Amino acid sequence: MDEKVIDMRKILQNKYFAEDNLPRTGSIHPEFSHTMTVCVDAFECGLAQGWIHNYYFESKTEFSSLDQMLLGIDDILDRAGECQRDTRLRTTFKKEPTVKRTSMDDEQFVDYLTSSIAERMPPAFNPDTLRVKEGKLASYFIRVLARQHSSMQGVINRAGKEGVCVFRSEMELLRLIRDDLTAECSWNKRKAGK
Repeated sequence: MDEKVIDMRKILQNKYFAEDNLPRTGSIHPEFSHTMTVCVDAFECGLAQGWIHNYYFESKTEFSSLDQMLLGIDDILDRAGECQRDTRLRTTFKKEPTVKRTSMDDEQFVDYLTSSIAERMPPAFNPDTLRVKEGKLASYFIRVLARQHSSMQGVINRAGKEGVCVFRSEMELLRLIRDDLTAECSWNKRKAGK
């Protein structure tokens, strides 16, 4: 087999999860399940193409631009019931009716929490079973820690390189990946003598 496969066990195995370089989310699921692998196969005219792999679902999510990548990550988090939003996103240009929210008492909150935990599905994979083909251009590990202020916050790490970078918004995540891919393509062109 000539395709490179990212072995997540090298990153996550033999470590107590609090000892890796990624912050904790405090979820009911194991910490590794919050890490998504974004594999970029091409970057032309500012458009990245590739796949998002995650521990929750067996299917991978394809994207043809960085904004599609963000929407894909957002969809995965929504379907997995993880990193809940602090605000509901608008989906129409029409003015939505104002909804008066009532607060829950302690017993209602416990019932709500218990039912939401029961509804969440366990991850479909673990570090031993998730096999991800490395991106032709680059691969990134992204862990979303929160979705506040109608955006995402988390950490990103480029596969095969040292260092973890914190992102405070989706725009910052887009810029980190775009700038890294631009530098990678520039380096590849210089190396090829073009």
